[in-house]
Amino acid sequence: MAKAEFLKGAVAAAALTLSVSAADAATYTYVGSWSLGSDGTVWTDNPEVFTGQQAAAFLFGGVASDYAISTAGSDAGLINFSAWLDGWGDSFTYAESGTPAAQNYSFDSTGQGYNGCSIALTDCFQSAYSALVLDHFYGYGVGPNDDRFINYAFKVAAVPLPAALPLLLVALGGLGFAARRRKAA
Repeated sequence: MAKAEFLKGAVAAAALTLSVSAADAATYTYVGSWSLGSDGTVWTDNPEVFTGQQAAAFLFGGVASDYAISTAGSDAGLINFSAWLDGWGDSFTYAESGTPAAQNYSFDSTGQGYNGCSIALTDCFQSAYSALVLDHFYGYGVGPNDDRFINYAFKVAAVPLPAALPLLLVALGGLGFAARRRKAA
């Protein structure tokens, strides 16, 4: 009976250990920020359309999946996995509305970038949204830039759990069980 109870406990411990993923054990390091009103390329120069994560990779190096983005500040405890975006002809979505987009969202209906719309201007409305473009919040030299909409980038580092940990737990449990049986005999 004791052996069966031990095996149940060992299996439960192993299952619990395996259920914790590396993503659950990620650490975040603040690397920098950018503003929709001060950074990026002016929309008339046809900048690429970036998600928040792509913009961070472009600005700070690496690949998009290396980053978590937040609109709430440079404290890792406030990461909301969201980014401010500016849209072609639409200053009220993802910024002025106060509702950021998901950190991995961008939109490019033409496939040609932020300024890729070559048809009537009214048809371009809402054709692209990017996390790294100077448009509605940029002063164009006639006024101050609007720096209310700042994206904060955090480098993601997974803390890997040793793959052998579940086996180690089972082995230690087995050794303890064997020692206990030997002592009882």
